[in-house]
Amino acid sequence: MRNPMAVRASSPEGEDIPREIYGFRPYLLAISASWASAMYGYDSAFIGGTLSLPSFQRTYGLDTASDSAKANLSSNIVSTFQGGAFFGCALSFLVAERFGRRPTLILAAIIFSIGAALQMIGRLDCLYVGRALTGWGVGSSAMILPIYVSECSPALIRGRLVGTFEVMLQAALVCGFWVNYGVNKNISPEGNMQWHIPVAVQFVPAGLLVIFMIPMIESPRWLVSKGKLQDARKNLSWVRNLPQDHAYIDREMSMIEVAIEHESCSSLEFVVG
Repeated sequence: MRNPMAVRASSPEGEDIPREIYGFRPYLLAISASWASAMYGYDSAFIGGTLSLPSFQRTYGLDTASDSAKANLSSNIVSTFQGGAFFGCALSFLVAERFGRRPTLILAAIIFSIGAALQMIGRLDCLYVGRALTGWGVGSSAMILPIYVSECSPALIRGRLVGTFEVMLQAALVCGFWVNYGVNKNISPEGNMQWHIPVAVQFVPAGLLVIFMIPMIESPRWLVSKGKLQDARKNLSWVRNLPQDHAYIDREMSMIEVAIEHESCSSLEFVVG
């Protein structure tokens, strides 16, 4: 039976491609960055069930509130999250272009964690601010993650690696639903632990994103765009598992430089007209 993970050893143009570039390193990079999509998936799934937990409703006075008050709280929580995600997505590209893809992902995880911490305080104003910050983190990371992975991936497996975004997203969605089910069935609603646990689980994907991304490389393509050619060559050599002076590294570096120069010229023509 053919190995489903196997790839061709040559490009469509007939150029020989070293098999070393399809080793574990591109997959490690994609999985490391895809903890950002786990933040997105879990946060999207857990909040609806948490709002209906008896302990959460008691803490925020919803157990005695009218149906309209409950509906308003739910809509406000969704609105603040979506608002944060909008601005996080809109501004993160500017941050990533200025400071790099990797630090932008780490910053998104930190902002997300601050938002999660605020949600555990038990005050309505902190809940709204916390949801806005977690939305910012989700919007920012969801914007940058596919760019980062695609810029670091070999062409023939790029789709497969970018697809880890969706795999991790769906896995985290399932986790979010089951966490709420577990605490509702097994933890007493008398204290705050019942709703604190699903809120606190938000720290897991955010923390893992920071842990995995700290030692990870910056995008070689971004480094080339900033004129940091030696750093770009070093990072490209690492993710391709080849020596820096390998002919394939020389060829791909040249292709990246030509592509960036072409994009710069196209942008200038668009602005000038």
